[in-house]
Amino acid sequence: MKRLIYSLALFLTLLGCGHAFAQDNNSRTKSMTVLELQNGRVALSQNGKFNVRQNINRTVTHLQAKGKSHVTLVYDTVNYINVNCDSIEWNFRNDFIFVKGTTLLIDDPDGVAVYEIHLKRNDLQFVNRTQQAEIIYGKSDDIDYQFHADTVIVNSFTSNPLETTSNMALRQSLADARRQLEEAREQLRKSKEEYKEHIKDLKRKQAEIVEVVSEEFAVPDSSDTTFWNNWNNQYTFDNSESDTEDFEDELEDFDDEWGYGFEDRFSPSFLWAFNNWGDQWYNGLSKLDGAYNLKTSFTSWQLEMQYKVIMTRHFNLSLGVGYESDIYKFSDPLVDIDANGNIHNTIDALPNQNYNDFIAANQCFDGTSLNDWSSSMLTRYISIPVTFGFRVDEFELGFTALPALALNTQHTGLKHKLDTRSIDYQDITSIGNQLAPYKIDLRVDMRFYHIGLFLQVATSSLFQSSNQALYPIKFGFIIK
Repeated sequence: MKRLIYSLALFLTLLGCGHAFAQDNNSRTKSMTVLELQNGRVALSQNGKFNVRQNINRTVTHLQAKGKSHVTLVYDTVNYINVNCDSIEWNFRNDFIFVKGTTLLIDDPDGVAVYEIHLKRNDLQFVNRTQQAEIIYGKSDDIDYQFHADTVIVNSFTSNPLETTSNMALRQSLADARRQLEEAREQLRKSKEEYKEHIKDLKRKQAEIVEVVSEEFAVPDSSDTTFWNNWNNQYTFDNSESDTEDFEDELEDFDDEWGYGFEDRFSPSFLWAFNNWGDQWYNGLSKLDGAYNLKTSFTSWQLEMQYKVIMTRHFNLSLGVGYESDIYKFSDPLVDIDANGNIHNTIDALPNQNYNDFIAANQCFDGTSLNDWSSSMLTRYISIPVTFGFRVDEFELGFTALPALALNTQHTGLKHKLDTRSIDYQDITSIGNQLAPYKIDLRVDMRFYHIGLFLQVATSSLFQSSNQALYPIKFGFIIK
């Protein structure tokens, strides 16, 4: 019986000691918060401060800082992270510190903590940050971490101590303000051509630096502030193909949004050409017989104003308005055009087909010869050119459709001219009823810089009811 009583007393004594130990443990927990995090990370807080250390038991080759993260990178012989935070309200999230494969990602959207990252120098190959994130490089001599049951004591760098969160945020704001001021001055100072050269130079430097970094990643001393300011303002690196494609897209967007102003999109053009016609759209240079035979003459010109409504580095679409003037010089001295638009030799219509018969009916031309005469036809149009352009560097190829309306004025029509020492005579006969009221021409031009060649053909006949189809053709020079 006594043995049973002793056993019960011993059990109650042990139970009371366990309860007292638990109460002591709870009292200690009240003065210190212990947070159990994913991946085995433990955060200890005391007196409103956080000092958190997390070992990384794998190789890290890529470091990325996003959001407003404040990161201090130290080369060491082991991989781990130490987090220093002023606020006990900071809540760990899965995407603040994330390890995937060999990539370590720090994404602190509000910048409430300072991340001291120790990585092996020989393993690390690429370092990347977004515009608002900050990465500084610390130099570590000895780092001694002493872990106790109730707190964590972290001895900071002997040569570059950790900054507080508020100090780093203030320094980042000042750096952002200085960078924005420099960018504004640069945009005012540089011209459009300097922007283009700058883009090309960035592409070349990116390729060279990525090649060098892939072979050996070397970081200068943290005291070299000039180097790191230039580095952070100009270059970021990442090994993923998607980021490289994003960088190329940003360069394309830069050209689309900033590289082309009104002076780039607005383009006046002057075209001067030889002209002739044929019975098909493609054989205008083969000429026609009889009264339809023309002299190939440099008497066609056009003036156009176009605006590029769509413009990229290699493609553009332009709309505009143009004015066209064409003079067709006949080989026969005297020709006429009937009411249907048929052209015939004036002398062939005379009874004896002799110039003397023409003189008999026109005594005022007595003493002249047939060779003193010349006949020509003048047409003018208002056009609406639509151009598709393709560009490679300074070479551009354009395809243009030119719907146009014919103009009938006192200066257009069939013109006869007599020029001798004694007589200076000319007359103009309107051809507005015979001429087709509208037309659509097609043009192709090739230009290098602003000067090139063009070929223009008609898709319809010049006269609307003539027995002979006439398709004008032009070949000449373009200045755009």
